[in-house]
Amino acid sequence: MKRFRLLSPVLVLLVFVSAGQGSASAHELKEDNGISAVLHIPPDDNPKSGQDTLFYFAFSSQQPGFDLGYCKCQVSFQASDNRLNTAPLTQDVSDPLSASASLTFDKPGAYNVIVRGQTGTSADSTFSLNYLVRVVAGTNAAQTAARQTASWQVILLGVTGLVIVGVIAGEMVRRGSHYTKDHAAER
Repeated sequence: MKRFRLLSPVLVLLVFVSAGQGSASAHELKEDNGISAVLHIPPDDNPKSGQDTLFYFAFSSQQPGFDLGYCKCQVSFQASDNRLNTAPLTQDVSDPLSASASLTFDKPGAYNVIVRGQTGTSADSTFSLNYLVRVVAGTNAAQTAARQTASWQVILLGVTGLVIVGVIAGEMVRRGSHYTKDHAAER
């Protein structure tokens, strides 16, 4: 019992440390030239290939009067040095410092999500925020349908086997053929 009392604070500390490490990397804050943003990918910050992914950015600024509505902001999605797509950020109407963009990744891998913008007319009013995003393998409709078909085939095969065993057992009972220890000893 004393060992458990000594180990319990250590175990609790390990749980908190490991839980904290996972959440710290999920919402990464990037900053450039006084503009910063946190990237969130709903629902769990794990984009999947073959599925539409929403990228949600929560901005903050050290520049007075920063307004996303007047920012010439766009987001680029890149795999290695190959640009997949560039699109303007769509400002959230309920939060003037939030914006989003979406993309469907064809395959799993590491991608750069780069937000660039210009908040004014001078050259020093530009910013660039680069996030590394890991896309995991997702399932598309064809893969899901194939899995469902395979599942039904296994179920159908199992039911067919049970029916055959039931028919054979029923036929044996109907004919009066009972297999007993005495019957087996005679052979």
